[in-house]
Amino acid sequence: MRAVIQVDQHRQQIYSAIQYYLVLSYAFEVLGCVFTDTASDHLEFAKKLLVAGKYSDALPHFHEAINNDPNNYLTFFKRATVYLALNRPNSALDDLNRALELNPKFTSARGQRASLLVKMGSLDEAHIDYERFISEEPDNLDAAAMYHRIEQLKTEIAGVKDLIDEHQYDMAVKKLEPIVQALPFSTELLRLRAQALQKLGEVRRAISDYRTIAKLNVDTSTYLTISKLSYQLGEVEESLNNVRECLKLDPDHKSCMEFYKPIKKLNNHIQNMLSSKAEKDNDECYVHGKNALRALKDDPKQIALIFSIQSVMCHCLSRAGDLKEGLRICEEALGNSAEGGIEGIAIDKPDIICDKADLLADGEDYAEALKLYQKSQKLRQSKRARDGIEKMTKFQKRAKRRNYYKILGVDSNANEEQINRAYRKLAAKWHPDRHQDSESKKAAEKMFMDIADAKAVLTDPEKRQLFDQGQDPLDPESKQQVHRQGFYGDPSAHFGNAGGYTFRFNF
Repeated sequence: MRAVIQVDQHRQQIYSAIQYYLVLSYAFEVLGCVFTDTASDHLEFAKKLLVAGKYSDALPHFHEAINNDPNNYLTFFKRATVYLALNRPNSALDDLNRALELNPKFTSARGQRASLLVKMGSLDEAHIDYERFISEEPDNLDAAAMYHRIEQLKTEIAGVKDLIDEHQYDMAVKKLEPIVQALPFSTELLRLRAQALQKLGEVRRAISDYRTIAKLNVDTSTYLTISKLSYQLGEVEESLNNVRECLKLDPDHKSCMEFYKPIKKLNNHIQNMLSSKAEKDNDECYVHGKNALRALKDDPKQIALIFSIQSVMCHCLSRAGDLKEGLRICEEALGNSAEGGIEGIAIDKPDIICDKADLLADGEDYAEALKLYQKSQKLRQSKRARDGIEKMTKFQKRAKRRNYYKILGVDSNANEEQINRAYRKLAAKWHPDRHQDSESKKAAEKMFMDIADAKAVLTDPEKRQLFDQGQDPLDPESKQQVHRQGFYGDPSAHFGNAGGYTFRFNF
């Protein structure tokens, strides 16, 4: 029995050994495939990607090809062309330098480097490369033309610098246009133009140049400049994003940190205001807007941003029905609207006008509200303005008529019992028999009729609905007229007798 067990154990050991060697054999096979993945394989694959225009996808294969064969100057040259296609001139220059180190007689790389040095504004170095290139290829007319153009470019650049020193910024920008086209990777020239554009007040164009500089030569100062210029335009979130880029490069950068803190605080207030607006939390919207204005400290240079914040506050206060503060903020917003607003924050002027009109309508100033809705409609056709005009026209018409709710002194949502109780109380007070002198009696008669009409309309669901829609069902022009009955024959039929005293209506 023991022998049988030993045989089984032995077989198990053999089986395990076979499995181990099979796994090991497979691993070596896989590793062999990896090792045979040569530089030429990567180059072939990269070539196919380049044909398809997938430069970014081709780049990793060039990296692997160079790792497998770091002394192949042609691979460095090819990768340099990919870097150029991706607008990464500094990386391309490094590869061209390496290609020429490996093969100083590689003429194509020298010609490519000379051209790149010109575009980067390194004119003296480009001049040296072109001299050597032309000595090796004297029949290359393009190289000869650029060789002579270098001296001309130097003269033109010197002239631009003189114009800037003389504060002739407009002329300097015009002169720089063709030079920058010839030297598109020159951060020095891009910075010169950006500074001139700033002097001319063309901040957006200046930012565009600074963005190009940041892509060509990543540094903290450029991101801080973009951040400050973005803030100057009132674009707080964009300003915050760029100062964060500065801090990513140098977390201890003092100037970036000093600028970052207040910008972050202001952006938080603005974003919270916009979130509250979206959630229709009108009170919070107003509070965050107020905090944002306080953070700005009424900076006179930030009119567009102040207007944008005020426009949102106006909208929220209008929805909240805050008449006094809402009208004040809306008026201030409209006063600052000439500068325009910040995209993503500001509410359009026609909508602000409607917000103010809504507030006036809530305050029953229908005439002024109507004027504002009409003004909004002239600026931009909208359903909101049209509905406002129609509604205010009805309200104005109704305002000229009797307000039956006010006559009885009840709310617009009063029920029939409340209406009848109010009627009986007022009818007893204004019954003409209670007033003796002629003037008092005449006023009482009119009031008594109004009270009776108010009861007739408000206790009839159909007529009450018409009145709520802006129509007076007792208007002679209306097709819906109530027949007054009983008011002048037996008034006690409507309000009974009060305290045992029977009222009689005698003309």
